[in-house]
Amino acid sequence: MSKDWTGNASLYLTNHRKKEEEVAEYDLYCTHPDSIKIFLKKAKEEGLIIPYKIWEPASGLNSIVDILVDNGYDVLATDLVERGYNTGGVDFLKETRETCLRDRPEYLKCIFTNPPYASAQEFVKNALEVLDNDGICIMFLKLTFLEGKKRSALFKNKKLKYVWIYSERQGCGKNMREFKNGGAAAYAMFIWDNSYNGLPQINWM
Repeated sequence: MSKDWTGNASLYLTNHRKKEEEVAEYDLYCTHPDSIKIFLKKAKEEGLIIPYKIWEPASGLNSIVDILVDNGYDVLATDLVERGYNTGGVDFLKETRETCLRDRPEYLKCIFTNPPYASAQEFVKNALEVLDNDGICIMFLKLTFLEGKKRSALFKNKKLKYVWIYSERQGCGKNMREFKNGGAAAYAMFIWDNSYNGLPQINWM
């Protein structure tokens, strides 16, 4: 399928068109491909080793998956909603270490996603629980994710290793209709490491 990330023409195909109410319900904001490319370049520069097999549990329209695959990674794409791009009907927040070891043991070294922001905290918490002891969790999140009393437990566990802040504002595909080159929100890549026990290292990209 052809992709045009400036006009996002492929999203207008009839079989993938969704109502605005459904988009709002499932909090679908597609990550701009350039955001992933910037991160992968930074990871290479910093020597961050991203496991070959990656699980994307909120894959949406595969905007993250496509770039990872283009860069040689083997990606398992699942989502709560079946949209024709992935394996639907998989509720990541109901996954356990036991079910993951049974169903997808080879994909428990790395979880990489842009989670629904309303449940981002739960996504991170569950990712760290199902991943291997040396697994890493990579999340594209608003920088304001660092705020909030309820989220403080995620930072106190000392598994957050890196926060790489985008120097330029990143755009997302709001309501599956279009991508913007920038926006009002500041974003960062948050990288948790189950084998890490320290304070996060802040950097820019």
